[in-house]
Amino acid sequence: MTVRLLVTGGTGFVGGWIARTAAAAGHPVQVIAREEGGGAVGLAESGVEVLVGDLTDRAFMVDALGQVEVLVHAAATYAYDRAAGRRVVEETPALSRAVLESALTAGTAHAIDISSAIVFKPHAAGPRRGVTDIDSPRWTPADRAWGDPYLASKVLADEEAERARDRGLAMSSVHPALVIGPEDRRPGTSGALLLSLLDSAAVPDVTAGWCDVRDVADAVLAIAERPPGGRYLVTAETLSFRRVCRTLDTVTGRSQQRVFLPRRVVGALARVNDLAGGLLDARVPPRASLEFLLGTRGLIDGSSGLPALGLRYRPFEASVADSLAWWARNGMVDPSLGTAFDPERPDR
Repeated sequence: MTVRLLVTGGTGFVGGWIARTAAAAGHPVQVIAREEGGGAVGLAESGVEVLVGDLTDRAFMVDALGQVEVLVHAAATYAYDRAAGRRVVEETPALSRAVLESALTAGTAHAIDISSAIVFKPHAAGPRRGVTDIDSPRWTPADRAWGDPYLASKVLADEEAERARDRGLAMSSVHPALVIGPEDRRPGTSGALLLSLLDSAAVPDVTAGWCDVRDVADAVLAIAERPPGGRYLVTAETLSFRRVCRTLDTVTGRSQQRVFLPRRVVGALARVNDLAGGLLDARVPPRASLEFLLGTRGLIDGSSGLPALGLRYRPFEASVADSLAWWARNGMVDPSLGTAFDPERPDR
């Protein structure tokens, strides 16, 4: 079955992979970019049609959406520095509201909202206590984690999607965990975190969920070919940073000496850094922005993601190896780090 897709945020890491994967599968794909050039050039070379326009321009969006069957909304304001918090919280949900209201006006048959696993908090009681899954409650302003602007912005954007659903928009939602993989040019938060663990001598002793960007793209493509309405949490594995570091050592063929800092120590150091306005270490995020990582202890359950779609997750080791190999080929890390584990092996 062929479907016509319009992808917002298609010049970004996740959106770009979604657009290229769909085009490679033979689906007509359009992406909206703010301007020509940059990431739009590579998309055009992959068979993706690039439309230059503004996502908040209602007339433009309604016209563009009238030409397609599936909207994939992956656009958001992304910034994680201390000064950008208010802008992120304001702009990301406003962008979702504008795009999804245009989809309602256009009568879009299926909208797929790319959210995040970060919107969910672990179950507080019952047989799933400590587990985060697709049925988990969302964080609220009463929770300490709400002090993380990124988390708050994604919850507010998710609420905009729910409102659009309630108003009659045929919606599916995808909630990826930390997303890594090749072609992460910036890199984003997840890729930057992985890179930081390569050489860090002091590492927080915390846990997080991880997935491959190509798995997210495969999931979206499978969802686009299904009736709308599903909700999918895409997480391949829930891993301690100790395990992540061991994987990095295995993939790179080296052994890095590290000290793993207890959660309380990490929290205390972040608070001291906050009092100094971030001047002690600009790389350390505000204490509130660490709340999600510091509070994650149980499983982040991705069974509602690829397994529910009849697909398999890529092994975490392969995702790490492919990420490092791409960064090495593009001069972002020492070239030797991308050669110890060959991503081109036939059995991969």
